[in-house]
Amino acid sequence: MQEGLEFVAINTIVRCEGVNGYTKIYLTEGNTILSSNSIGYFNKLLDIDGFYLVHKSHLINLDYVLKYLNEGSLIMEDQEHVPVARNKRSEFLEFINNRGNKV
Repeated sequence: MQEGLEFVAINTIVRCEGVNGYTKIYLTEGNTILSSNSIGYFNKLLDIDGFYLVHKSHLINLDYVLKYLNEGSLIMEDQEHVPVARNKRSEFLEFINNRGNKV
């Protein structure tokens, strides 16, 4: 049962993960929020500079990416590995290069 609405600052969102139609939101403090909205909802909501849908189930905040691994995954500041979809890898790397980030 829903308790109510929780408001979080966008810059505290490390990443979002789609899980069975829900979205698990990972925050900088290490806690998570489970939303009944889909990952697609958050992709549209966070369609601002700084967020990137690297996989159909993973939306990341680029400010919290530590490293890109050649096998096609990212290491985030929370030390979690996030997969980059095979068909999005070159597009993602080009986006990062154009943005001027070091990953």
